Amino acid sequence: MHAHSYPAIFLFFLLTLAGCHKTHSKQLPASKPIDAKILILKTAHFAKTATLPGLVIAQDHITLFSKSGGKVLKVTIHSGEYVSQNTILLQMDPAMANSAYAHAQAQSVAASALAANARHDYKRYRILFKQGVATRKELEHITRRYQTAQAAAIAAQSAVKTAQAEFSYVDIRSPISGFITEKQVTSGDMIQAGDALLSIDSPAIKIRTTPGNHLFNLLTPSTPTFVSTNKHQWAGTITEAVNSANPVTHTHLVEISLPDHTGLHPGTYVNVSFTTGKQEGILIPATDLLTRMGLKGVFLLGKDKKAHFHLVKTGSTFKTKIEIVAGLAPGDQLIESSLSSPLKNGQPIHVITAR
Repeated sequence: MHAHSYPAIFLFFLLTLAGCHKTHSKQLPASKPIDAKILILKTAHFAKTATLPGLVIAQDHITLFSKSGGKVLKVTIHSGEYVSQNTILLQMDPAMANSAYAHAQAQSVAASALAANARHDYKRYRILFKQGVATRKELEHITRRYQTAQAAAIAAQSAVKTAQAEFSYVDIRSPISGFITEKQVTSGDMIQAGDALLSIDSPAIKIRTTPGNHLFNLLTPSTPTFVSTNKHQWAGTITEAVNSANPVTHTHLVEISLPDHTGLHPGTYVNVSFTTGKQEGILIPATDLLTRMGLKGVFLLGKDKKAHFHLVKTGSTFKTKIEIVAGLAPGDQLIESSLSSPLKNGQPIHVITAR
């Protein structure tokens, strides 16, 4: 094939494509305009907020430890169970307590008897010393023996009280009302003094979050604070703010109290929003924000009277409104979502109202 034939072939190819395109265009019927409401975007003034993740924790978290060793006779509760204050949680075998008490009691009786004899000798030698029958050295010896026996009797009585206290550890009771979150022992276990037994969380909760230095310096106890999940939002109060920053993360610990009966459980993650001032920007109805193939955007009315999908970047959420931080400008004509059928890019629009 000769070189001068290439332009002719290329021209024929272009004419063929143009003809196909023209034929194809004739086959596509023009879309009918659909009725739509238009929202002309304006600059709005609204609260400036900072949102952080927060963790729900119990207001009171208590771990019970064994005060004495022995055998766990019976565990009366289960993990996750709610218990009232003073409820018996587990019972220890009283055999060791009984043995310790009996031994202490016997020691106390013996020590008291020795102290009584020593006191009798002390009184007698004092009389003998006055009569000149006993020497001073003998009196001093009897005096020391009496003092030692008396001290031993007092110590033995204290041992009895200590042994009696062991009976109070036989029935281990809940110090608060709450939920059993962890149980480390079962019936039949042998434990030692200091072993962890179980943990209890109070029903009351608080939120813990960790703002950075800049945000922390803007917070005060009166800073409007909101805690939210996907479905609910509650007003909170800053109850604790630790001035010392974490040397690794450079964040501060902040705790927030919530009203009762929120339904939140310890271990749940929430969003914490702090209102730190006012700002201006663009707000749109949350219902007009769409997600297409994982990308957030809205439909705007173009100069050609057609719908065009525009990608946006969102900011804070205010109940029914969403802040748009990039992608829109004042004067843009937003096509509202109250349509009978989903919009498509390039769909002709008939404006019925504009506000």
